Amino acid sequence: MSRDQLLYVADMVSAGEAVLRYTDGVTFDVFVANDEKRAAVERQLFVLGEAAARMAPEWKDARPAVPWRHIVGLRNLLAHGYWVIDAEELWDVARNKVPEFLAVLRPELDRQ
Repeated sequence: MSRDQLLYVADMVSAGEAVLRYTDGVTFDVFVANDEKRAAVERQLFVLGEAAARMAPEWKDARPAVPWRHIVGLRNLLAHGYWVIDAEELWDVARNKVPEFLAVLRPELDRQ
């Protein structure tokens, strides 16, 4: 039995919103120095990427503005290449890419 696509969307939105909360009012230097904050952001980005990986291909194909491969790729890097994670890349994703991603996904939940 497959999981409803909107449940994955809700998971992605929830994880993205957590990333925004964890980085709100925080500078890059504080982010890098705070192991707990960085680990929390990494975990939520992992969840976001895992949910994105489980989305049906036709659902993703209908939303080409979303960088699905990059999202899933970051998840894979967090899972399998943790030793090469770049703090600046994480920060950029958290502060710049996640808000863009949420802007596309939040309306999907509102339509239901």
